[in-house]
This record gives sequence, C-alpha cells and structure tokens, in this order.
Amino acid sequence: PSREPPPPPRLSLLLVHGFGASARSYHAALQPLADAAKARVLSVDMPGFGLTSRPSTLQHYDAAAMLTALTSALNLKKKGPLVVVGHSLGGLAAARYLLSTPSPPDAAVLVAPAIIAAGSARRKEEGGGGEGGERGRAAVAAREGNGSLEEKRGFEWAQALVGVMARLTAATATVALVWFMKLLTPVLALVLRLAVYTKAFWSAGLTAAYHDKEKLSETTVEGYRRGSWVKGWEAGVLNFVWFRATAGKSAWRLV
Repeated sequence: PSREPPPPPRLSLLLVHGFGASARSYHAALQPLADAAKARVLSVDMPGFGLTSRPSTLQHYDAAAMLTALTSALNLKKKGPLVVVGHSLGGLAAARYLLSTPSPPDAAVLVAPAIIAAGSARRKEEGGGGEGGERGRAAVAAREGNGSLEEKRGFEWAQALVGVMARLTAATATVALVWFMKLLTPVLALVLRLAVYTKAFWSAGLTAAYHDKEKLSETTVEGYRRGSWVKGWEAGVLNFVWFRATAGKSAWRLV
C-alpha cells in the first residue's frame, strides 16, 4: 500500500521575552511571523514570569536549562530548523542556551540583548591576540628583564597575592549583597505588590515603551498584568533575580 510522504521540515521560531514580561508579550506578532516565515512560532514564559510556577528552589529559575528541556520535550530540532529569538533579558537567556545546550539551535536572533562584555579590553591588552596583546607581553618581558631573579619571584608572589585578594574581596562583596537583598526580600515583595500589581503601573510603563502609542490596547495591558495574578509571583521575580546574581550557588559556595 502507498504511504503518504512525510511532511517537509518546518522552521520553528522560539520567542523568549524580557524581564517582567511574559509569553503574552508576543501575542500580536505570533500570526504575522508564522505567515511571513511559514514557520511554527512558539512563545514561552521564562521561569518566574507569566503563568509559571514559583518554587523556592533557585535552580528552577535557570532559563537556559528550561529552554533546553523544552526544545527536547517538543523535539523541535527533529522537526526542522530551529531559531531562538530573545529580547532584552530573553536575549541573554537565548545566548546562554545557545552556548550551553548539547543540541544548539540553528540560529539565534538577539534583540537589544541584556549582555555586557566585561573585561575583554583588559584581556586583550595584557595577554590576548592582536597588537594590544603583543604590547602587553612586551611590557611584561621588559619589566621582568630589568630585575634580579629574587625580584622576579617577589613580583610574581605579589601578583598572585593581589589576584587572590581581589577574588576574595569580590566574592565577599557578592555574598554580603546577596544576604542584604535576602533580608530585604519582604520589603521588596511588598513594594512589588503595591506597585506592579496596579493597572496604572503597566499602563504608564507600556505607554513609555511603545513607539506607536495608538497600538497599545487594554488587552495588551491586561496581558502584561496577568503574571501578577499568579500566587507567589513576587517571590518568583525575586528568586529569578537571585539566580541571575548567584548563578544558583549558595552564599558559601560563592566564597
């Protein structure tokens, strides 16, 4: 008996929202994107936002791990090309997913991603490639060539000590900040409940963000608000922030 040929591979677009938003943020764009790209378009809530659960375990708020589990469960890679689109903090989550997943997407589109390249200029000057790195190595060689063996060893020990102290200071500051923010959690949760829950908060924020303010509808405002209707939503937002600040590590492991 004749069998129908399998359907051709179909492009999948996975949309990841930014901080404070939800899958609902892309509601108006889903069908136009699907029609224009002839693609399967999915929009998901990041952990701690939208209608997701809000457990106390920090590892639950790893957005990159969530994207890996989601694409695997839906077999998106087996159904055709997969493109992940991330906006703002969703851009950071998409980038981390791209670099950490064992089965990366075929492409990623980062829209105004919340990514900061820290320390790259210093690495280039001191030891990286390019002319800056060469100058850095030449300067180190010249400095080391001017002193005795004991001076060189003393200089190396001093460099190592400064490095250890810098790392210890940074870790201690991070731990202190985490504990300080933990102590402030009840206050921050109260502020979130008083401010973010109100319709006026979202109306003002979205009005400022929209280029064409005539396209901002009541439905859009209510869509952004609905995440705050979930029980424990404020704890979820704060736990997401704690995870981003600590990479899910306990305070003692940060030291």
